[in-house]
Amino acid sequence: MTLRLTNIYGERSQMRHSRFGVANWFVRQAIDDATIHVFGDGSLLRDFVYVADAVEAMVRCAATDDAYGQVFNVGNSRASSFRELAETVVRVAGTGRWDFAPFSAERAAQEPGDFVSDIRKIKRVVGWEPSTSLADGVDSTVRYYRLHRGRYW
Repeated sequence: MTLRLTNIYGERSQMRHSRFGVANWFVRQAIDDATIHVFGDGSLLRDFVYVADAVEAMVRCAATDDAYGQVFNVGNSRASSFRELAETVVRVAGTGRWDFAPFSAERAAQEPGDFVSDIRKIKRVVGWEPSTSLADGVDSTVRYYRLHRGRYW
């Protein structure tokens, strides 16, 4: 039996290109012992959240009556820069490298700047906050993709 993962468009889910999120793409580059390109000065912030933490947030919302009809942000309580993500991926994977790359005019025009979710509401209403550190999440992700590499690229 072959496991076929599909996205919301019914397409087979694979990480054959960079459209599946920056964290997964950085992991792929490191596993392939390639160079991760960090655009600009690497200081842009995102709140990377590990998938198990995101699932836990959804489960807690589903199980909490006070969450019914509410809208919550799910993110990390600690933002990380793209440079920190690249450094962590390379260190944890033990392969790959990273360097800075200039923004193209098109990419610079599309870049929204820092993005960090305010998770105070979900923490207050359902008692959820992420529990997986960036390094631990990257470690689990690297191990998963190394084990299941054939399914993704």
